[in-house]
Amino acid sequence: GASQEEITIFMLRLLTAMEKLVPLSEAKPSLGRRPEEYSESIMNWIEAHYMESDILNKLANELHLTRSYVSRLFKKETGSNLSEYLAAKRIKVAAHLLETTSQPVEAIANQVGFQNVSHFIACFKRTYRLTPLKFRMKTKESKLPNFN
Repeated sequence: GASQEEITIFMLRLLTAMEKLVPLSEAKPSLGRRPEEYSESIMNWIEAHYMESDILNKLANELHLTRSYVSRLFKKETGSNLSEYLAAKRIKVAAHLLETTSQPVEAIANQVGFQNVSHFIACFKRTYRLTPLKFRMKTKESKLPNFN
């Protein structure tokens, strides 16, 4: 069955698709551009490109805006830093890979877009209060049958 996260992501994508069919600007012509439009575009773009390097440059080019403007817009609309959001996305995917694969930590770090494995471990530890290896061992233990 689908996980709660998969269902949530599906619902968000469905809502986004529905909004594209019936733009809010038609419903309320006086509003014009919705303020969340940029952050939605940015989040969708990151969803597809989070594992790449040089994200801010690529994103700025994609939106035809400057790097600093993209950063400021995202912070203003979401209250979160773009780099924090990107790191959180990468760490979340890495945690999933640690739970579901036996790939080495370094391979996972590279796969989710970290150039440096020690930086990855530090970020992971900040989020989960465990190193990636300890996290993997802990999640494997919790999936073992309990015979008590």
